Amino acid sequence: MTNFGRFADERTCGHCDDRFRPIAVIAGSWQKAGMVKKRDRSPQEKKAFSYANDRRNAYGQNNKAARKLIPLRKAQESRQDRRKVAQGLSVVTRVAEEVANLIESSALHDVHRIGGWKKSSDASLEQVVASGIAARVSRRGRKVRSAEAAAGRTAEDTETMMQRAKRLRRLGRWIVRRNPMRSELAKHFDQAADDLEARATTLASDS
Repeated sequence: MTNFGRFADERTCGHCDDRFRPIAVIAGSWQKAGMVKKRDRSPQEKKAFSYANDRRNAYGQNNKAARKLIPLRKAQESRQDRRKVAQGLSVVTRVAEEVANLIESSALHDVHRIGGWKKSSDASLEQVVASGIAARVSRRGRKVRSAEAAAGRTAEDTETMMQRAKRLRRLGRWIVRRNPMRSELAKHFDQAADDLEARATTLASDS
């Protein structure tokens, strides 16, 4: 009978010889033989353990699609295996004994699954976090880099336009030297060169 007297405040148990010992001490002595107490880990050790052992699906597929397609692909592989086994067992009574033994052995050892679909292994949490950090670092300053690249392209385009304008003027002068009667055509080349130079000047002033 449980003692509810003066030992009630000590939360004692009266069902054992140590009825005046605290219940917490008695419960500790009830542990099974051979059980090892789990070692306490620091938060840093827990984090390192999680990074090394936790896994994430890093196949590159949309996680909503993977959630449905991975079980579907496994189911399709199992259906195909069962279909092949059923097809083989359906003719086992009509073939020679050696062939029947081969069919039964193949069905017993799941030979049809060899070389079939298998899910790619997941990446560790450490690799996933590292790749995320690297991607975030690579995105940092992308607007500045884009502006610099655009400025570089602008300068290159301006120089290209000026060179094309010079070539058009030289071509116009060469045409006039070869045939003075085609001076009108040379004027068209000069006009095109003027347009290119004006566009280059406007592009350089805007940048």
